[in-house]
Amino acid sequence: VGGMAGAAVGKRGNKTGGGGSGLASMQSVIGGVAMAMGALKGIGAGFHAFDNPAGIAGTFDKTLVGAGAIMGIGWKTHAADMKLLEKAAINAGIATQFSPVEAAQGLELLGQSGYNATEATKLLIPTLDLAAGGQISVAQAAATTSAAVKIFGLNMDQAKVATDKLLRISNATALTANDLQISLGNVSRGAIVTGQSLDEMLPSIGLVKNAGVAASVASSSVSSALLM
Repeated sequence: VGGMAGAAVGKRGNKTGGGGSGLASMQSVIGGVAMAMGALKGIGAGFHAFDNPAGIAGTFDKTLVGAGAIMGIGWKTHAADMKLLEKAAINAGIATQFSPVEAAQGLELLGQSGYNATEATKLLIPTLDLAAGGQISVAQAAATTSAAVKIFGLNMDQAKVATDKLLRISNATALTANDLQISLGNVSRGAIVTGQSLDEMLPSIGLVKNAGVAASVASSSVSSALLM
């Protein structure tokens, strides 16, 4: 009996020991799952730090309202125009590498150049394309696009072709995208007085720039030559 009791105790002891080992394994698995979930949660938090829909929406709305204010319009008095700006900024955020907020900032900058809602929305994509292709800021691209349109008397629908030409000349000559704004400004007097086109002025400035002079000097030289 004593032997049987001892064997029974031994079996109970073995079962207890086996149960303890199984429990430890289960606890280890649970711990691993918890750690994995914690890591995923941390990664998710990292992503959400850069993705705050409410914050982005607020910034977008404020920028859009700011653009409208510069143009003299608002949601209460010019809802159709504001809707036009809103749609243009959202579409630009899809069609270009820039976000809707950055596109709205582009509209704001174009408003500062004197364009109304309809004009600014037509100039927006060409402006953003120039910024991306020339690797310049949206502000500089807006100023350059505006200069090209105003100096050479282009309509809004010609802006896309104009910015394409600006990018091409910056790739074909020593004239860089950073040089375009000041070059257009410097050549404007000669170009306007003599009725020269953008197609005529860009190669001329580029060729002079290829001689190793600064863009400001090259464009001023071309303007002076036209006025002689």
